[in-house]
Amino acid sequence: MRQPIGIELVRRGVIAEEDITKALEYQKSHPNKKIGDILNTLGVCDSNILIQAIGEILGEKPMLLDEHHLKLNLEDYISLDVLRQNKAVPFEIENGKIKVCFSDTANKKAVETIRLLLLNKGLVMEKYITFESNIEKVLKSFDINYQKNLLVTANDISDVCAYMTYIQLALYGLPAIVYCGNALTGETRFKMETPLYFLQSWKFRKAFIQKPEDNTNKQKESIVDKTIQDKFKEVMVKGNCQISLF
Repeated sequence: MRQPIGIELVRRGVIAEEDITKALEYQKSHPNKKIGDILNTLGVCDSNILIQAIGEILGEKPMLLDEHHLKLNLEDYISLDVLRQNKAVPFEIENGKIKVCFSDTANKKAVETIRLLLLNKGLVMEKYITFESNIEKVLKSFDINYQKNLLVTANDISDVCAYMTYIQLALYGLPAIVYCGNALTGETRFKMETPLYFLQSWKFRKAFIQKPEDNTNKQKESIVDKTIQDKFKEVMVKGNCQISLF
């Protein structure tokens, strides 16, 4: 019968008995955290040494996961929501197998969910263990900072609706331009820009460049530079509300 992981870590000389005492005290206010993750949070020893020891004790392949280990696009295989729910991160494909880090390899439901989803894509899963904080950090790196990376452009013919939209977007702390006018005729009566529009320097971000005049066609054509095109996307949603990611 295997000893509790904390006792086994002490027996192997990876941590001291007082470290376990601190971890158990910490666990009282964080009951959902495992001892291994708590010891890592407390910094009682080198994270790499700790995860290696935990992997040996549990009979799992250890990995101190970070963003540099990612050699694939996560969303090509599993949605971020499912990965967050199951606390898992696929990070590499090698010899027809996809390597996946879990924060809890004993969670059979989570492991089986990810395994079946990958098997459906023709991939055999190879299981690794890492700290929950590493999983969270990697998945968080895929989040969008809406205040820095989102520009909202809204248009409405009603003065009241335009003012209400402006107030709400400003209170949400989003960079936005709100127009009041007729979108069909192109008539604009007035426009308002939220404080974050200026604070995030959207006024000075130039995504479009002008194509030089063509001798055969005097009309100028607005085009998007290829390097910018990869970063800049425009989506029309619900009428005249335009959302742009830069």
